[in-house]
Amino acid sequence: MFKLLRTCSSQVPFDIFVIPKSAQLNVHDLDRASALAALDFDYNGLKNELESLSILAAKIAGTELSEINLLDSYAQWTVASSLGGSYQKPLEATVCNHTVEEARDFETRLDLDPRFKNKEFVTQQGFIYYFGIPLTLGQTIPVGSLCVVGKSINSLSKDQKDQLHLIAQQIEQYLGLKQHTVHLEAQLKQQQQLTRRLAHDIRSPLSGIAQLKTEQDFKTMEREDLEIYLSAAVASAAAILTLTDDILSKDAARLHTNASAYVTLTELGTKLYEHYTPQATPKNIELQIDYDATSVKVPRKNLLPLAGNLIANAIKFTPSGGKVSVTLKILRDQDPTCIEIQVEDNGIGIAPENLKTITSGTARAQAGTAGETGYGLGLRFVKELSERQGGTFTITSKEGLGTKVFLRLPID
Repeated sequence: MFKLLRTCSSQVPFDIFVIPKSAQLNVHDLDRASALAALDFDYNGLKNELESLSILAAKIAGTELSEINLLDSYAQWTVASSLGGSYQKPLEATVCNHTVEEARDFETRLDLDPRFKNKEFVTQQGFIYYFGIPLTLGQTIPVGSLCVVGKSINSLSKDQKDQLHLIAQQIEQYLGLKQHTVHLEAQLKQQQQLTRRLAHDIRSPLSGIAQLKTEQDFKTMEREDLEIYLSAAVASAAAILTLTDDILSKDAARLHTNASAYVTLTELGTKLYEHYTPQATPKNIELQIDYDATSVKVPRKNLLPLAGNLIANAIKFTPSGGKVSVTLKILRDQDPTCIEIQVEDNGIGIAPENLKTITSGTARAQAGTAGETGYGLGLRFVKELSERQGGTFTITSKEGLGTKVFLRLPID
């Protein structure tokens, strides 16, 4: 069993854009979280693909900063920045959250806007201007934003905004291609499974035919033409066996080349640690991740967003100085074989009457232990998405003691 313990996280360029938000679940929130989960992004791994676009956006706008952000159910993930690096912020602490909710361009003079003019990023860091463009999937679901933030400009020209929209379209095309790739991979997987079943189904009876000649069964027959017929059948069977072996070997090669669709528990645990330590650190919460250091690979489909939402929820409802423990296991004694994700915290816990609302999908939003805004979405999202994948979601909790969630997903 291997363990990862929390350490200090890197700092973001500045603490910006606190916007009050009601606790009502927005109609786009679950769709957005589901769409991002389907893309199965490693948020920290998008920097190389998108950073050049954020740098270009800052140059076009003449601003000190440009960011490309994706918003899940708990956090804004800055996947590329003109200043370099990638980082995250609480969802309620971002102006881009407002851009996504409105699903339209959002522009404001920060130093004149009563919501922002007394904030540190204005009074101490000197940022006075913001312009954001929502990023959508399929022209319907807003999942993030392209934004520029400046210290020395008051507005953008129409030409500048048009050019920024062209960059936003490039980002959306990238997201769309990723979405299309995910769909193609799913179709390919189904085709591979069908091919393997077909090849195995054909191979078994043909193996028996191919053995007839070696067993000399047909030589007991008196008719010479039957011997010729059976010899031809043997030759045909041997040819088909060669063909099916070729199909199986090529199929295995395709599975090997699609290795990015699979992950070891070590790789999954390391990614979860990298992604969610920045959320635990400000609250002085110990994040511990245990996993079996096995070389066995499991389908990575939705593992990061599912486990990540459970971890983020645990951090949200655990007070400063608390602990969140994560355990990743492969359960080989189950039929089918499953991966189990267990997340346990020593936080405030959940009242018995509220547990029913979580499992029924009617839970109301609740603020976190540090005043984090609640959206009533995270556990509902995990439950619905895991059940779509044929998994099970189990939660136990005691007020004042903490909560434990078990998630089991079948391994294809």
